[in-house]
Amino acid sequence: MENEGTKLVLGVIKVPRLKMMVDVPDVDLPSKWQPPAPKKGTPKKGEKKDQKKPGKPYPSKTAMTEIMEKYLIEKGWKEFVGGLNDPTLLAICRDVDDLRGMDEEELKGFTKKEMTRAILTNVYTFGLNHLLSFLNVEELKKVCEAMELNVDSSSQEILIDSIIERKNFKKAKKKAPSISKSKPSEIKKGITKADLNNWFNREEIEAWLKDKKEKDDSLKDLKISGKKSQLIDRVLKILEGDIEGATKKKKRGRGSRSRSPSKSKEDNEAKKRKTTKS
Repeated sequence: MENEGTKLVLGVIKVPRLKMMVDVPDVDLPSKWQPPAPKKGTPKKGEKKDQKKPGKPYPSKTAMTEIMEKYLIEKGWKEFVGGLNDPTLLAICRDVDDLRGMDEEELKGFTKKEMTRAILTNVYTFGLNHLLSFLNVEELKKVCEAMELNVDSSSQEILIDSIIERKNFKKAKKKAPSISKSKPSEIKKGITKADLNNWFNREEIEAWLKDKKEKDDSLKDLKISGKKSQLIDRVLKILEGDIEGATKKKKRGRGSRSRSPSKSKEDNEAKKRKTTKS
């Protein structure tokens, strides 16, 4: 489990943090990635002296991950993390732990022991998560029963989270839309979609929309016909002040049978020619 967790944790650590990890003296880097020896002697004529110090060429992320994976499986995370300095611990915590949402100042408030525990917990959690993912829903439910966990779900993700965090899970019941006990006296701001649908028939809603259209010039393009649900949506948009939304026309789709302007023009010209001949 720890080996699987190691692979998964190293997979989320970013390159700058991996470089800090492979820089630990105890980690054995292959010779091809060791710093090149500085050139001796004075530069030849026409050759510029390199002012920069030779930098350490790091391997690729994949190579660094493989190096650290081999090292950590042999040595173990506990020994490795115990020997890290605070800046390196802080950096790794930003990638692998739930603390990653915090800024540097907040992270500095944690002790070395707390940060070490956080990293080790993530290694075991990642590994356990990976192993549990091979179980199907029925098998995961049996694990929950054995752990005396009450998990009301058939979601593999929720079941795994409940097992790892040792917590129960109950689906939140959806509340039915509240409907007034008696019919509202009028359609006005604050009325709910449920009340409009339950207490007002189609004719009443159409009459309200027609009245608004006649009294308000901004609603001249308001459509009165349509399904009851569409009429209710227009009523609510008008009450919210969304005139544009209430009067918005639906765009014709590609399957529209409307004739193109060019075709209509051709038909008109053909009619004119027939009239002239006759």
